[in-house]
Amino acid sequence: MSKDKQTRTNQNQQSKQWTMEQYQKQETALAMWTAYHRKTTFEWKDGAPNTAVGQPGEVSGTVIVRYPDGTSEEVPVKVNVKGQADTYKPEPTVQTVDNGAVPEARNSIGNVDSLPPKNNV
Repeated sequence: MSKDKQTRTNQNQQSKQWTMEQYQKQETALAMWTAYHRKTTFEWKDGAPNTAVGQPGEVSGTVIVRYPDGTSEEVPVKVNVKGQADTYKPEPTVQTVDNGAVPEARNSIGNVDSLPPKNNV
């Protein structure tokens, strides 16, 4: 090994020796970086509650909250599921039929295409 390369190697090895104060500063910086980049997360404990169509009303679930420091807690929650009648507003429209013809109920609603499929209108 050349003397110049040996000198650089020794300098690099010396630069890796830290004082306790430098080490503590580095540990603090690492902890701050970790705390900044780790965020509180939220997840369902046993999967999300069933909010399927036909199940309006209140459903329960549990959310696991995980904090950046590694601790966590379970929080019981309620989810209010709106019924379709709360979400959609059928709009009446005037239909014209021949004398004696039976009007179709569907043709008296003007916004049928904006309603969920399989409505009995």
